[in-house]
Amino acid sequence: MIISEATKSHISELCNIENGVFGIDDFRLNRKNFSYHINKKHIFIACVKNKIAGYILFFVHKKSFRIYSIAVLDDFRRMGIAKELISYVCGMAKYEKKEYISLEVREDNLKAISLYSSLGFSTCKIIKSYYTDNTNALKMKFKLKLD
Repeated sequence: MIISEATKSHISELCNIENGVFGIDDFRLNRKNFSYHINKKHIFIACVKNKIAGYILFFVHKKSFRIYSIAVLDDFRRMGIAKELISYVCGMAKYEKKEYISLEVREDNLKAISLYSSLGFSTCKIIKSYYTDNTNALKMKFKLKLD
């Protein structure tokens, strides 16, 4: 697996991943969104055998990184891709001397919650009716150990 910064040449594949992984009510990103975030250099892709298997999008704040979206195609699940993408972003955040990384996840997405917990994220808040279908979100944080 190779992790690299997304470029504009990846937008079509990123849209295909987005539409294949997320439902219409899941704040799906479109071409314009991807283009904007690629310009900000906040999207990284994971390639397996020259195919984009998944991506991670994050925002940079004064004291933290916030993972906004992570998606892995069904054919590439259970290969550790999401874990590697998150670890990659954690390394970037640590290099940038950020204090923590945060994310929001649907409270009914038990697989994602399990993954995030296994990586050291812990729930710090429940956000009521966060999603358009009124499902709550868990806000999770990972405190970085700065040297």
